[in-house]
Amino acid sequence: WHYRCYEFCADPHDVDCSPAWSPPTPQRSVPATKRGIACKEVDSTDLQSLTNVVSWGYTWQVTPDRATLADWESAGIDFIPMAWGAGHVTRDDIDDTPSGAQALLGFNEPNFPDQANMLPSEAANLWPNLEAEAAEKNIPILVSPAVNFAEYNPINWLDQFFGNCTGCQGDA
Repeated sequence: WHYRCYEFCADPHDVDCSPAWSPPTPQRSVPATKRGIACKEVDSTDLQSLTNVVSWGYTWQVTPDRATLADWESAGIDFIPMAWGAGHVTRDDIDDTPSGAQALLGFNEPNFPDQANMLPSEAANLWPNLEAEAAEKNIPILVSPAVNFAEYNPINWLDQFFGNCTGCQGDA
């Protein structure tokens, strides 16, 4: 907390720099409409601090992790589920996906070995399962795989994916 005191207080011995003191949370008077957040292990306190700062967020999975769906709703932040990779398109995942979410995010960096690590043909073969999941859960937008642009030629990966996935839905 001394760092906070030196950062935010002129006198670190000031009574307002007690360990219980924390810097004020900036609040927006108008809710954010496009700004989102990707976060792991976010809790209800974290979400409340983001009220009017972000309007949506995701946790790289189909369900929230530490915070509940009700916590997300209470903060006014839309939770957006994600089918992270090939092992995340199971019946259990579909059952766990919240109904009526604004969107379903497709595979996470499937062209990157340290992430979903999927061949374009594998992702294309599984994509109809995501379309069915979105339809079953009344989710209007299905977001195409989020490729990694750092390496592993993302444009070629997407070209091969869409070439193998003729007629597939991808709204964003």
